[in-house]
Amino acid sequence: MGIAFPESELRNDFAVNSDESMGAYVTPKSVGDSIFAGMRKPDYSSIRVPVLAFFVLPRPLEYQIELYRPKNADERAAIGKVYAADLDYARMSIDRLRSGVPNARVIEFAGANHYVFLSNEPEVLRGSRLFLADLR
Repeated sequence: MGIAFPESELRNDFAVNSDESMGAYVTPKSVGDSIFAGMRKPDYSSIRVPVLAFFVLPRPLEYQIELYRPKNADERAAIGKVYAADLDYARMSIDRLRSGVPNARVIEFAGANHYVFLSNEPEVLRGSRLFLADLR
């Protein structure tokens, strides 16, 4: 993934074998079920506190093309469709937040890792500090 995976997450998600290697996945199914249940359309309209939100946008299409190296025009078109859908979903999520919390501060990271606080640590810290400074 281009970053060190958080060890604490591994320790929470997997058992440790007697030889200290990574064992079976131990996170209860209910955890994943709860995460997916929470993916419904959020209602931000009742939020009355300052909001700082980090959103990850997909890597640019050119990067996707280089990464997956399509063999023909159909594969290239498919990559483009997935990219467009991912970008549309991210933009829709941002728009939903902004419509419910018009003063929300949104920081976008194109191509950041799922662990944006690791892949883009300096930018996350800078954005957080500026946000907190404005609260004073």
